[in-house]
Amino acid sequence: MKKIGEILHIAGSGRVIISIDEPIEEGQILCDKTGTRVAKVMELIGPTREPLASAVPLTNNIKKYVGKIIFATTQQQQQHQQQGNNNRRQQSQRTRKTRRRETR
Repeated sequence: MKKIGEILHIAGSGRVIISIDEPIEEGQILCDKTGTRVAKVMELIGPTREPLASAVPLTNNIKKYVGKIIFATTQQQQQHQQQGNNNRRQQSQRTRKTRRRETR
């Protein structure tokens, strides 16, 4: 993981405003030091000397991350997380089908 910056505050729209120390791209997933996904960058804003990012929170308890340092996940980490999400989704679908059969 690569240190990106710090979460400054939560905007009125519910998005998270982040000060950026390193270049990032829109769509980048940001996480805390433990690897927990915190936000997804939606747009880059502010002056080029002091860039900011507007991001959508990926956790219900985003307030506890205000003032914390955040990191960028690598492409490999994002793919691994997506693969895990797909596996959980498939497992959940199989469980629902099994329950339907049992109730008939």
